[in-house]
Amino acid sequence: MQVATLISAEAFDGLIQTDDQRLEFMDGSVVQMGSFAPIHSVIVRHLFLQLESFARGSKLGIALMGNTFRIDQNYRFIPDLVFVSAKNVALIDANTTPVDIVPDLAVEVISPSETAFDVDTKIAAYVEAGVQEVWTIYPHNHRVHIESATANHIFRSHDTLRSDLFPGWSTPIASLFSI
Repeated sequence: MQVATLISAEAFDGLIQTDDQRLEFMDGSVVQMGSFAPIHSVIVRHLFLQLESFARGSKLGIALMGNTFRIDQNYRFIPDLVFVSAKNVALIDANTTPVDIVPDLAVEVISPSETAFDVDTKIAAYVEAGVQEVWTIYPHNHRVHIESATANHIFRSHDTLRSDLFPGWSTPIASLFSI
């Protein structure tokens, strides 16, 4: 990630972003997100299709991807994927960005260009804002970390990914990384 400039949250919210820009706001800093490798898209698409189908079919809520979320006054993030529970779906203004609710799940596929400091900052901001689970996915070692306010879990390539947010759903970790 590359820091461009320091501005206020209100100024960031007023920026007109083009479709080829991916800008996040981290405590006064505008951060331009880089491009990502094809495996990034594969992982996000795989999880989106599974979670969206399961969540809608179970009437648990919806999965979204590519949207900017106002996590709190100091952070605007573009998670790779989010889940919003059924009770919060009605709070989404479908025509406004950033989305002004805190998702129940935020998924971040970690790129080689992201620093540990930035990843930790995001995870802490998500959890502090009330995101129930944060999944960080590391393509280079086929691991998924799930963090919440009460527990942390690491899933390896031979494990099966499960979550309390999706009772009855699971997927083999290895399947996430198959092209």
